[in-house]
Amino acid sequence: MNFEDILTYRPKALHEIAFRLRIISKQLHPEISEDIYGGKVVRMVLYSIGRKDNPIIGFALSKDHCQLFLHHFDKIELHGLKLNGKGKHSRHVKIRNVEEIDEDKLLKVFQSILDIAQTKI
Repeated sequence: MNFEDILTYRPKALHEIAFRLRIISKQLHPEISEDIYGGKVVRMVLYSIGRKDNPIIGFALSKDHCQLFLHHFDKIELHGLKLNGKGKHSRHVKIRNVEEIDEDKLLKVFQSILDIAQTKI
């Protein structure tokens, strides 16, 4: 499975969100790995450092929004991001359109998560 597979059967507006998040994630560190998980309907992209079980962020596309999963959410400054969910290891932000992506804010949050994840390598 590859990155383009997560876009299958999803609205074009979500494709742009996925590509923007991918660009932001990959620029954090040259050794960040991108892995695609899931089945025919639900697919997720996870970005990790060092090993696959050391995730930084991930995202999945639904029918009308993108869920951006943040790991180590309880140890970082969120810079105003509103988290949803009750996950023990990650929580998510719903992104409904590309205009909601504040690249500078996300880079700060992602970098903080990366800093924590690098201590676990």
